[in-house]
Amino acid sequence: MVSTGFILASLLSAPVKLDIASFAKAVSERTKTPALICSPDWVQVQGDVSDTVLDTFLEPSRREGFSYLRSDVAVGSMNGIPKSKWGVLSSYLGSGATSSGGKQMLIPGSACKDSKVSFETKANEFVSVQAISELKLSKPILVDAYFINSAQTFPIAFVGKDVAETDFLRAVAKGIGGQFRNTPKTFNIVFDPMVFRRESIKLVGKAEEGAGGGKPGSQPRTNGQEFLSGGGGYYAPTLATNKESSKAALTLLKAVISQMPDNLVEQTFGYSNTTTRLSLSVFKNLQASVVAYIQSQDKPTSTTAGATVQRENRATAAMRGLLNRVDPRNPGTVVITTDFRLSLELNTSNSANAVNLQVL
Repeated sequence: MVSTGFILASLLSAPVKLDIASFAKAVSERTKTPALICSPDWVQVQGDVSDTVLDTFLEPSRREGFSYLRSDVAVGSMNGIPKSKWGVLSSYLGSGATSSGGKQMLIPGSACKDSKVSFETKANEFVSVQAISELKLSKPILVDAYFINSAQTFPIAFVGKDVAETDFLRAVAKGIGGQFRNTPKTFNIVFDPMVFRRESIKLVGKAEEGAGGGKPGSQPRTNGQEFLSGGGGYYAPTLATNKESSKAALTLLKAVISQMPDNLVEQTFGYSNTTTRLSLSVFKNLQASVVAYIQSQDKPTSTTAGATVQRENRATAAMRGLLNRVDPRNPGTVVITTDFRLSLELNTSNSANAVNLQVL
């Protein structure tokens, strides 16, 4: 039965914004099953509280990107990349749908009994992945470090009673975009490279919109030194200094992530402060994308009425006629880092004149 609070809310407005705990409660009431809701960051979710039918209630949130899985536990998830992991993409992305708020709930010791889990997050509360990893279940819970960054990274709301521990942990893994593995000695929630690849490509797509002046919208990075996210120093000057060059750089980034095999996606993005080097002699499918990027840069800044306007610096000067100078037998390396920095180290026919380009 739908609570009086939800009926009252429906009289005032439908759909309305609900915190994830209230949203989990509403889903549980409509499915008559336990429910778990998760988002990469703290977020409020649209729900049509005027209707007790689940699909009608969920429709506004589905338009916002939430997906749902009906099983022993109903799981709702945004399955995105937390803001803390956007790295250099942050300058192209708007604030998104996140909002401040939410109080971390301490899971009571009585929540785990006889290999079952029972607890409920109240309105405006959430539990952290770290707290879940510390639950006293029948086996220790090991969670990959990617999912444990801060309390409000992957906040989780849960409503359930006497849920089998494996069903609960499987729902947690699904909600945060990981994989659940039940080993003889431990329960593991691990990084899922296929989910990360899918969601990061979506994120780069949004960054492309920002670089192009559309929603979410942002300014291209300025040429020169830029502060490294996390306080680790400064980037080299980047070529992504205007709308066109930024979009070309992001298109190349998307191609690189798409072509990386699962093990390299995990090794690069599942851990912090990692740099991965992809040889263009081995990853030959990337060569066409690199050529397209270089061609997009090796052209005038603008032309009008028979006039050409060119703004030159050391980085853009290195692009002039570069394709004719690259050694076809050993073209070089694509370098990508955990925070989505991207660069090219290209070998020329004259081995003493290698060209290093900071793409993003």
